[in-house]
Amino acid sequence: MSLRVTQNLINSVVLSNLNQNLDRLMKIQSQLSSGKRILRPSDDPVGTSKAMRLRTRLSETNQYLRNIEQGETQINYIDNVFNDISGLMMRAQDLAIGQANVTADSRTRTAVAQEVTALIDQFVDLLNTRVGSRYLFAGFETLAEPYKQTETGVTYLGDSGELNFEIESGTTLPTNISGSILMPTVVTDLGGHSSLFPYVERSIPLGKRKLVEFNYGT
Repeated sequence: MSLRVTQNLINSVVLSNLNQNLDRLMKIQSQLSSGKRILRPSDDPVGTSKAMRLRTRLSETNQYLRNIEQGETQINYIDNVFNDISGLMMRAQDLAIGQANVTADSRTRTAVAQEVTALIDQFVDLLNTRVGSRYLFAGFETLAEPYKQTETGVTYLGDSGELNFEIESGTTLPTNISGSILMPTVVTDLGGHSSLFPYVERSIPLGKRKLVEFNYGT
């Protein structure tokens, strides 16, 4: 039995081949214009799965980089605050030692007391340092001012929360220091009336003198 090839069949095959070639040409043009080999998941299911995993990994890596940058900024601020606090404490120590001699009188001590009050104000301002809208030493309560100064002393209103940033999968680092750790005795040690008597006694080494010795421990 012979198979008769009609003109209609030939035309149909040619048209089908032309359409297929046209589809391939349009796909190649789309790939070139978009710069993407896979335009639809059906183009390459395995490649699509790999691409999705890579995009997820890239997104995670970018987030880690942002976390590291933000953490580094906060740590730099904390370092600067500590340097400033150190300067204030050294000045307060110099003032206290300067008044522990026979040349000191009520006039000089009044002047020193005023300067110490100013130092405490600066100290509290440093403890209330913010990066953007968030306080550095407030624990988790970053949107509320952690230290309040009143007539009776300084009160810490934050908590002991530790903020951790993930810098890689499964690895986190703290980027803050809560005020409860930084100054655990700030409420009692910076308020009330004080006596400098323990500091006048030179037999006590400077490194062993404590703020709680003021006013004989009360």
